[in-house]
Amino acid sequence: MNTRLWDIWNTGGGPQYPHAKVIQFCMRNYPPAVRSATRVLDLGCGSGVNTRFLAEQGFDCVATDISLVGLANTQALLARHGLRASCAVAEISAQPFADASFDCAITIGVLDSAGPAAARKAVSELRRTLKLGGRAICVFASDADMRVGAATAYGLYGYRHDEVVELTTGFAEVAIDRYITTYDSGRRQHNDFLVTLTR
Repeated sequence: MNTRLWDIWNTGGGPQYPHAKVIQFCMRNYPPAVRSATRVLDLGCGSGVNTRFLAEQGFDCVATDISLVGLANTQALLARHGLRASCAVAEISAQPFADASFDCAITIGVLDSAGPAAARKAVSELRRTLKLGGRAICVFASDADMRVGAATAYGLYGYRHDEVVELTTGFAEVAIDRYITTYDSGRRQHNDFLVTLTR
């Protein structure tokens, strides 16, 4: 992947708030009493907004990204709020962790940035590094999303439903849903796949 491109993107600081679906997923599935014993991988953490949320909520969080700028932003964000998480430079397709290292994983806005070939390897890494029974949440653009295509400012890859089915084979449980936000009275939309996986 193009590390320089993501360094430039992270120079802007990235999103300011954690993703709503990360909040919902974590609050519903991991009560406060279990969070400190729940090791979570933030795969493709960017500038760390979701990492900060996980650390604030008491999870044992590990954040990875290819962007040194993004990881520096993540570490600075954590430090400003007196929080801790482990950070590591890593391609999404080659995570530096042993098999069955994590109870949970999140990957938000990463698979659409990477494209299908790298996404297949990334999902394989999720499967490898999750413990048996471990869960993951993945949010990425569908082919109906306004951010998709080389002509847009974002240039994301938009997945078809059949591609998502193929991408997520090998998990014990797969739930493929949509998370849609419309703009301009429905003329434009963020149309994301919301995929939850259980190993």
